[in-house]
Amino acid sequence: MDQSKQRAPRFPLPLRPSWLSALVLALAIAFGVVSAIRLAAYRDPVALWRDARARQPENAPAELNLAVALQNSGRLPEALDHYQQALRLDPDFFEAQTNFGIALLHAGRPHDAIAPLQAAKRQRPQAERILNNLGVALFSVGRFEEAIAEFEEVVRLKPRMWEGHDNLARALERAGRTDDARRHYAEADRLHRAEHTPNPTIHGR
Repeated sequence: MDQSKQRAPRFPLPLRPSWLSALVLALAIAFGVVSAIRLAAYRDPVALWRDARARQPENAPAELNLAVALQNSGRLPEALDHYQQALRLDPDFFEAQTNFGIALLHAGRPHDAIAPLQAAKRQRPQAERILNNLGVALFSVGRFEEAIAEFEEVVRLKPRMWEGHDNLARALERAGRTDDARRHYAEADRLHRAEHTPNPTIHGR
């Protein structure tokens, strides 16, 4: 298992824009508030949300969606600034807490990611995507026992999530609990193979 020790846990969990701000924009387009000329600029999501932000200053969902657009276009440092701005405007904004934590992980700043992910967890303590990413952050700074607790909750909530078992196995291995790690590696492998095995098709006459 030496090779697995060199790999970080997985966090394949997507960024989520604010549905509310997107809905407001969709309604504006539907009712003709946004002109056809301005729609041309909206082919670029960054331009879209910069315009929305200019029209609605001090708007946390607009800041969040601009941050997501910037991150998805590879402009992570700028995105981090706008995540922080969204949280300045609304410190309890769950989607901003979540996405800011994930973005900090992508930026190689796991220590900084812990606080926003813990804040998100306080709001939704059974959201497995939050627990998984918090576990990744804790693992990355060497807090293996705390990471184990998060990953154990992930597999309790989602027992068929192979990534959760894999992450738990990695944390257990780092904590020296090799027998438990082997068990979860085996379960992760079994679930992964089952997930990627095509189901036979039954053909009727």
